[in-house]
Amino acid sequence: AVTALEGRAHNIEGLAERTRALGQELELKQSALDKATEHLDRVAQLREQAASAAQQLEERSSQLGTAVGTAGNRLLELTATLDELDNRAGTLRFAQKRMAQFEERLARAEAMLADVQAGLERLHGQKALLDQAVTQASALEFQTKQAETVIAALRQEREITDNVRAAVTQLREDRRTEERPTKKSA
Repeated sequence: AVTALEGRAHNIEGLAERTRALGQELELKQSALDKATEHLDRVAQLREQAASAAQQLEERSSQLGTAVGTAGNRLLELTATLDELDNRAGTLRFAQKRMAQFEERLARAEAMLADVQAGLERLHGQKALLDQAVTQASALEFQTKQAETVIAALRQEREITDNVRAAVTQLREDRRTEERPTKKSA
């Protein structure tokens, strides 16, 4: 009975050792299971984060797609604006060319105007001389009329003087003639 008890004790010891080994193994498996659970929880969190990131990326992708579409439309608008600005620049270059031509013509016209003004000033000077000559001619005409009047008066006086001389000479001759016969009679 002791042998049987020893055998059973040995069995119990073996069983206890197996139980201990199984306990350790269970602890290891429990520890591994806990770690695996932690890893699964972590993987679940990572999966949720990845899903959230994927959703955010999808939203951002949608936003970027919209932004790219808007940018494409804006690019078309800017290209049209650039074409319009290029056309306006061409128009401005043409206008600048026309302005340069106009300025050249204006410079020539101003030069001609200066020449005309100088000519007018010369004409004014000549007109002043002409006015002075006309004034002097009027004065000469007046003086000529006065001289003619004086000449006419002098002619009249000369005629009178000539008549008086002739009359004096006649009187002298008449007196001589009258005196001569009286000398003869004396």
